Amino acid sequence: MKKLVILILIAVLVFVGFINIMWYLLGGNVYSLVGSVENAILDSNGGIIINEEDITEVPTYIVYRTKGIAIGLIAIRNSEGKVLVVINKCNSCEDSPNSYYILKDKKFQCKLCSNKIAIDDLDKDGDCYPIKVEERKDEDGQIIIGTKQLKDLKDRFKNWGGPTI
Repeated sequence: MKKLVILILIAVLVFVGFINIMWYLLGGNVYSLVGSVENAILDSNGGIIINEEDITEVPTYIVYRTKGIAIGLIAIRNSEGKVLVVINKCNSCEDSPNSYYILKDKKFQCKLCSNKIAIDDLDKDGDCYPIKVEERKDEDGQIIIGTKQLKDLKDRFKNWGGPTI
């Protein structure tokens, strides 16, 4: 009887350990993607074109590809109606595949470090914030995002697991 109790106890501990390891490997955050994912549309100079009228308070995840590497951006309209555009990579989490933001409960949350950011603060500077876009031009209802910065960041996106199509 004692041996049976010990065997059951060991089996329970192994099962709990397995669940904890799987939870850790899967990032511990299970939530679905809110918003749409689109491939970048480029102008004749290679800049990413974002039509302002297409951006709402629901995020648009834009995927720009360079040399086979997908680089993500987020475009969303804040509470004042301004379109915010950021690079979808946490400044602190470096090269992890889970270093990206998804909207969860009206805040963007890094999949890796779980830092939460209000929509209105998305384009602020900080360690656990998305990377700010350096080259942005607003004209005639369009936002043009330069791609030099994105190309310079491509090595940080080699194993990126953010939303792509």
